[in-house]
Amino acid sequence: MDEKLLLELYVNRKLSTREIAAIMGVNQTTVARQLRKAGIPARPKTENKMPTPKGGRHSWGPAISAANKGNPRVGRANAGKRGPDAPNWKGGEVLDDSGHIRVWDPDRRRYVPRAHLVWLAANPGEVVGRGNVIHHIDENKLNDVPENLAKLTIAAHIRLHRARQSSSSEGS
Repeated sequence: MDEKLLLELYVNRKLSTREIAAIMGVNQTTVARQLRKAGIPARPKTENKMPTPKGGRHSWGPAISAANKGNPRVGRANAGKRGPDAPNWKGGEVLDDSGHIRVWDPDRRRYVPRAHLVWLAANPGEVVGRGNVIHHIDENKLNDVPENLAKLTIAAHIRLHRARQSSSSEGS
């Protein structure tokens, strides 16, 4: 984000971080972070714009609309952009909620499990179809070396984990 533009919008025009976020097509938190990074101090809360009465309109609405004219980053300009085209692209690897690494697949235009790609590369001609999973033999979800991966049916995978779970609970 351009520091001169931030300085102009936040300090000179006295727009809020919410207003700047709308103009730049980014999240309000991103604007606040960039302001801190640029060394631009936050305004005191007393200078914040007060909310309008119920059903009223914000006085800054026209300012945002005017500032947005001709700005390619506002509105639908970034809608639907994924992968390297997206403004928040971080390189193509993410850790999902279940602890698996997912990698950007440009052909499918979505993130896919890295373990699947590694297993497919090590087993040419094979597929990981519906009803199958790639199992980490050592149960370390980050260890995606081919020797640590095995293709199992979902039922076999559940049985394997239940058997390991019951054997570990019996031993304690």
